[in-house]
Amino acid sequence: GGGGAGGGKQEVDAYPSLALALAEAAQAGQRVVLMADPRTLTLPWEALPSLRQKVGNPLPLVTRDLGVHMLLSRAAAAGGEMAPKADPAATTFIVDPVWEDEESTASENPRDGSRNAFEAFQKRAKAASQWKGVPGWASVPSEADWEGCLTTAKAAKAGARGAFVYYGPGRVGAHFLPSRLPTLDLSNAGAVVLLDRYFNDTCFRRQTQLDNMKKGHEIALEGPEELAALLSLAGAGAVALPQWAGSAFERLAALGGLAA
Repeated sequence: GGGGAGGGKQEVDAYPSLALALAEAAQAGQRVVLMADPRTLTLPWEALPSLRQKVGNPLPLVTRDLGVHMLLSRAAAAGGEMAPKADPAATTFIVDPVWEDEESTASENPRDGSRNAFEAFQKRAKAASQWKGVPGWASVPSEADWEGCLTTAKAAKAGARGAFVYYGPGRVGAHFLPSRLPTLDLSNAGAVVLLDRYFNDTCFRRQTQLDNMKKGHEIALEGPEELAALLSLAGAGAVALPQWAGSAFERLAALGGLAA
């Protein structure tokens, strides 16, 4: 039982059933899928002590899903595989749609902008050199470009699917119409990776101006949980996106992780 006033906080690790289930899953090489109800979906469950990686205590892969029916639907679309797969070479992308992330030359915090970072990533990752898409420094993607990149990631390998990757500042959902996602067929997309929600002054000002012209329900559809649901309903095999805002360095590190 939990302690009262002055009784100290109760750690989730105190529940032996949860700790035991995680240990058994890790030992068996299984993964854990979290399914939270809408009221608790936005909570950072992965930060719980029982779900954090510890030295000498390997944890299973922890993912989320919207419900049992959606999980089984993904598995059916992937030929019975519980973990949807995507061919890295069959990937489409959109990067920094209006080119707002320029390099920082500040001596205390220098970093590459989106163009240099993405081009360097493509040189490091062999498969990424074959990706096709729209970089914001070449042109601003239209609504048709967004829909085309999301729906045409076809894999050459039999039984595999392609992927879509977005990398850029601001909210990705502010660059296209999320309400149109359920009308698209994303069955070719085995994975949708959205590396957004880092901000600078330029994109923050533009985002604020756009938000002032939108209705509340339109902004709500740009939220991470809502986008994940809409993309999943459209047929995406897996959706990976940040739930909260982060730094440009964090998103750049996540982009680099795709080369692994």
